[in-house]
Amino acid sequence: SAETPRSKSLPPKNSAIVSTDGERWRHHYVQGLKDRVSDEFEWPSEEVDGRTCGSFGHPELCGKPCIRFYFGNCTKGLQCQFCHLEHDEPKRKLDKVQRRNLDNLSEPQVISLVLHQLQTRSRQQGLNDQLILVLACLRREVRLWRLKDRHFASHEARLQRELRGSFANVFKKLSVARLLDLLKNHPAVSEDLKDQVLGLLASAAGSP
Repeated sequence: SAETPRSKSLPPKNSAIVSTDGERWRHHYVQGLKDRVSDEFEWPSEEVDGRTCGSFGHPELCGKPCIRFYFGNCTKGLQCQFCHLEHDEPKRKLDKVQRRNLDNLSEPQVISLVLHQLQTRSRQQGLNDQLILVLACLRREVRLWRLKDRHFASHEARLQRELRGSFANVFKKLSVARLLDLLKNHPAVSEDLKDQVLGLLASAAGSP
């Protein structure tokens, strides 16, 4: 009988199984990143000052507010994937025109654009250590596109100036978590890269 297809939102059961040369290379590259920084950084895996896994990086990088905790009946404890800390500001979103313009970008364009703002925001919020693997992975993706696509490389500087000008006002208001959501929800970004980003974030938060 035919095998039931796996949902694109879920990583493969065995992370070592990759189906293409590109996915195999990316898997080994990310594993190498983890190995190289393992001696220098230790990611928190336990609650610190009342914080759960979902509260990691609050308020820039945390999960959505935990409704059950708000009503006093969250039973997940330290392993709750939602944030147990107070959120003072509402979640900022792109409007329909901004969303449409963003969705029309190619994978290298959106990665380069979001990476620029991620680096700025993480530096401002003191999250460089927590995001070191994610930023390194995305930088590598941009470098590979420069090597593979001569047209992209020759026009990248001009293109990025135009894109940053178009999105600057809204992007500078977005948290790190919202910027990463733009990548995770973008139709042009490969499912493999999305899984890699999610996996690196889980490693940073000490999630199982």
